[in-house]
Amino acid sequence: MTREDFENQIKKGILANGYILTGAVSFVELAGFLGKFGEVHVSYGSVGIDEIREIKEKASAALGSESSRLFFVLNADKMHRLAFPALLKAVEEPLENRHFFIMAARPGLIPETVRSRLVEVSGKEERDFENVRKFADSGFFERSKMTEEFSEDAGEFNSFMNSIENYARAKSNYELLGRLEKAREASGALNISRKMCLEYLAPFI
Repeated sequence: MTREDFENQIKKGILANGYILTGAVSFVELAGFLGKFGEVHVSYGSVGIDEIREIKEKASAALGSESSRLFFVLNADKMHRLAFPALLKAVEEPLENRHFFIMAARPGLIPETVRSRLVEVSGKEERDFENVRKFADSGFFERSKMTEEFSEDAGEFNSFMNSIENYARAKSNYELLGRLEKAREASGALNISRKMCLEYLAPFI
């Protein structure tokens, strides 16, 4: 999910129970943004089992009252490994109008059991999407230049292909996903050039 999609969801009141925010996101910026829509509780320091228990108690205490929506912002990089199972339980047993935002400079450290239950909002994904949009919207000469750049190195090519896939999934562009699979097969098994694969995909982005 892109940052723009995430902000639109909050503005419309369509919220998941929990999110992972990766990339360059500041606690101050996020708290200020969320504060427009509800009450924000930020945990800047270490988070262990006791802190998760306190958060859950705070979330439950105001249920049934006319309290505003509550947002809990935690720093995943300072969470004790034993705090993640406690957090998982809170995410799996959602309370109405209670939402968790996990800030993660190193999302790979978050256990997959927790990560799979949270919606990921990635600043990197947003930048990658900009490259895909630019590639799709460029004229012939500009797109040819980008095609050359992404085709020179196998790593760059695979990274851009992954960006196209993420973009297609976000936009539910199933035709593009199908053609992307064919392009990958052609690039691998049939040894079709990386440049030809990108030129094949461009009209369908």
